[in-house]
Amino acid sequence: MRSKKDRITHSRNEDSRRIVWEVQPAARHPVKAACAVLMIGMIVGAVHQLTGEMLLTAISLILLLISVSPFFQKTRFEVNDDGILRQILWFTRVLRWNEIKRCCINKQGMYISAFSSETWKDTRGINLLWNGHEEELLAGIEKKLQKNQVRIVSRFQR
Repeated sequence: MRSKKDRITHSRNEDSRRIVWEVQPAARHPVKAACAVLMIGMIVGAVHQLTGEMLLTAISLILLLISVSPFFQKTRFEVNDDGILRQILWFTRVLRWNEIKRCCINKQGMYISAFSSETWKDTRGINLLWNGHEEELLAGIEKKLQKNQVRIVSRFQR
């Protein structure tokens, strides 16, 4: 049974549909979260042992925490008539429907990109996580993508 936080919020007007949900991967995967915390501790400890510098130790801790923050922090997603929004902490990224060129679907979610093909320059994309709502989200998002003639690539069998 899903918790109240694990539900999708819908709001409908006459002409619009808005889907909002939150994802916190660490809460859904506590063993992976414990392993990540353990690895961070081991790496920071190794940096401190090897250098003996508190400044370098603090910098390594900060960089590691920043790099794993999407796993530990709640991410809020919103799909509406304008596009797709992802908000994590105070960072918000929005892709409008007319900007989206490619969508790669995998088991955990889908990657929405403004580029028509894979490229190293693709830093503006949004990685949407299903959080157990795959069918419901796919139904709503695929309609919008097909309407805008977005290339959909599936990396697994549904």
